[in-house]
This record gives sequence, C-alpha cells and structure tokens, in this order.
Amino acid sequence: MNEPTKEIQREFWGLCGFNWWEVAEAWCFGKDEVSRELPPITLDNLFEYAVPKLTKYRLENDWSEIEKHFAYVEIKEKSGQRMR
Repeated sequence: MNEPTKEIQREFWGLCGFNWWEVAEAWCFGKDEVSRELPPITLDNLFEYAVPKLTKYRLENDWSEIEKHFAYVEIKEKSGQRMR
C-alpha cells in the first residue's frame, strides 16, 4: 500500500478533530493545541487522537460508516514498519 496522499491525510486528521485555521495558517486540535503540520500517522498518534474520536463516533454511528472513512489509511509504527 502506498503512502496516503496529503488530501487523504487532511481528511483523516479532520475526522479526528483537527481543523485548519486560516488566520494563523495552522492546524488546531481542541482549545490549545496548534501546529503548522499535521502529525504523522503513527500508532502513538492514533491512540492519542483517533481512538477517542472513534470511540465517541462509534457510540453515535454504526461500524460500516467508520470503516468507509478509514479504509485507505496506512498505519506505521515509529520505526516506519507498516502495520497493515
């Protein structure tokens, strides 16, 4: 599987709660986390940002919707090894 495109990464992190703030030209997460770059898609970042969002989302929706959104995301460990 190839690396996800920038567009897919933006969509993925957007679903996890990151928002682009035009005024600051930065990504915002929550009330006090701001960064010019999106985090890399690693296991650590998935557990920090995606899993809590998925848990909340799962309570409000069915799994088929979740699978559709995250079908093309490639997960890597910090070492760069592919997980799937």
